[in-house]
Order: sequence, then C-alpha cells, then structure tokens
Amino acid sequence: KQWYQRRVAITAGVRVAMVKRNPRVRNCMPDEVRVFGNTEISHARGTTVYFTNGESTRSDSIIYCTGYHSNISFLDPTCKITSTQDHLFPLYVRCLNAYYPSMALIGRAYTILPFLLSEFQASYFSRYLHGDISLPTDTEERVTASPGCHIMTPASQFRYYEELAGAGNGRGHLADFDFRYWEDVYRRLLEARNDDVTKYRKYYDDRIVLK
Repeated sequence: KQWYQRRVAITAGVRVAMVKRNPRVRNCMPDEVRVFGNTEISHARGTTVYFTNGESTRSDSIIYCTGYHSNISFLDPTCKITSTQDHLFPLYVRCLNAYYPSMALIGRAYTILPFLLSEFQASYFSRYLHGDISLPTDTEERVTASPGCHIMTPASQFRYYEELAGAGNGRGHLADFDFRYWEDVYRRLLEARNDDVTKYRKYYDDRIVLK
C-alpha cells in the first residue's frame, strides 16, 4: 500500500493531538483532542514533534492513519485494466472488466459502505455468470466508467445499489432490500459522526429505529 493521506494522531499521555491536512474535514473532535489543521509533521526531536506551520507538541507516540492508493500491479497487462489517481478503467457498472466481463473487481470505491457495496456487486456478478443479466454486446458500450466514478455521495451510492439489484431477471436475495430506509439510516449516522465522532457508533436511540 502506498500511503497518501497525511492524517496523524499523536498521543501525549491521556491527551491526543490530530494533524489534519484536508481543510474540508470538519473539526468534530472532543475538547480534549487538540487539532493541528492544514499542516504536516516536519521533524521530531526527543519527545517533541514539530509541524511545517511552526507549531509543536510533546508526544509519546505517533499513530499514522493515512489511507492508501490502489495498486493493481498484480494484474497482467492483457487484462486491459489501468489505474489513474485510484480510478480503475474501464469497468462496466463500476465492477466488471469492460473487455473481459467474466472478470470483476469487487469493492473498489470510496466514501461508501464497503460491505454493502461488495454484497451488491458480488450479487450482480454472480447473476451475470448464471445468465440472469445480459450486457451490451459492443465493448465500447460497456466502457461506461468515467473519472471519479468510484467516489459516491450518499444518494448516488444507494441509486447505484438499486441499479445493480434491479438488473436482469429479478433481484435475487436482495429483492426485499429497503433502499430508502437504509439510505436514511446512513445519512443520520453521518450527521451523528459529524456531531460527535467519539459516540456516533452508539447512535441507536429514538432518532433511528433499526429494523
């Protein structure tokens, strides 16, 4: 994995400091977490960490929470799949190799519910292999991916799941999935995370009634 997103959590005893490079990330940390925004670590000397903006803090340990880049170097070039800025191309409906649709890349997207994404894509691929879904016969018609298609908003994510589930001759074991309900749950959890990132996983009160 190639580390890229320079977010670093620094612990100093029971205190925590977070380095946040992306200015779009909302500051929703509790008061005991000190946030250093729009900067990076310059160097460390002893137990003191210095940042590129001139600030510093004492630290006992550094925890890198950095993310990763896609690496598909294990694929043979004859697969005709390329990667540019984490965008895999060409993938029909974001998961099937447009040239060789018996090959699927499952779960390759960002800002999504990973297990739900993988479930819908795997179900779509399985139904295609069983002959329940027909693809365009023209290869160029299958090249429908575009830059950024692996990044989804909450709305586009659930529209995509609905598209996959409704393709072909029926929806299989996902026929009864309640898209509107789970989209609402997802949005409410995102709001709860923005309000308090330390407690949103316990957001199961009367604001969300889980089925």
